[in-house]
Amino acid sequence: MFRDTVPRRGTVPPTRVVAYPREPVRHGIYPAAVPDIDVGPAIGYAVGVGGIVLTIVQSWTERRRSRPVVIANEAEKRGIDTGPTVYITNDSSVVAFNIRYGVNYRGVYIPWKHHERDQEASRVNVLGAKERIPPGGAYEIPIPDLALWSMVKKRWWRPLARQRPVDEGRFYWTYYHGPGGDWWYTKNPASRSEDLEIKRLRFGARGWRKRRLDRAVEKGEQVLRRAVAELHAGGGDEEDAADSGPVPPVS
Repeated sequence: MFRDTVPRRGTVPPTRVVAYPREPVRHGIYPAAVPDIDVGPAIGYAVGVGGIVLTIVQSWTERRRSRPVVIANEAEKRGIDTGPTVYITNDSSVVAFNIRYGVNYRGVYIPWKHHERDQEASRVNVLGAKERIPPGGAYEIPIPDLALWSMVKKRWWRPLARQRPVDEGRFYWTYYHGPGGDWWYTKNPASRSEDLEIKRLRFGARGWRKRRLDRAVEKGEQVLRRAVAELHAGGGDEEDAADSGPVPPVS
């Protein structure tokens, strides 16, 4: 106990010391001390991770917005002496490049060409957003009768395939380059009950989907080249090819 005294002039007043009681121990456990945590680095890490996630989401959203959708549409199906007529449309808001398209019969990709004697599939350099080629009408994809017969003969050993028209199951395909550097592929069945397919050919030109599609288109080019070569060797007239048998029926 300290006495309450009046301090003299020039002296320090006494200090009152109060002893607080210790917190009681409950069940043998002493109160834990609060650790001294520096939250600055943790907040910095959280902000950095959040920025990376936001960048990834924005890049994915922008990639989806820049997805071109080019579709090959059938104007008229194959006739007795004419091939199918096709036009392509860009139904997206971005530009597409290096577009190749055509028709598929019995798993054989027949590409569109500027001229029948072209050795490889022709391409459309640029197709703007909401544009159509040609602006009016459609382009014909000529298919020699010998090429059609080569598709049918591969399946003559199947009894049911003899009665199946070659036009059944046909679809129109395109594959092209998008503004983001990706390759895309669309499949538009001629049947109205089947769905449109849009696929991204992953890993660009080095991807296995792109290589497989290139091989399929090259196979179709070889079928056309052989048919044209046989026609020219026989006189260059399709009437000579008609002597080998009837034209596959039109569905």
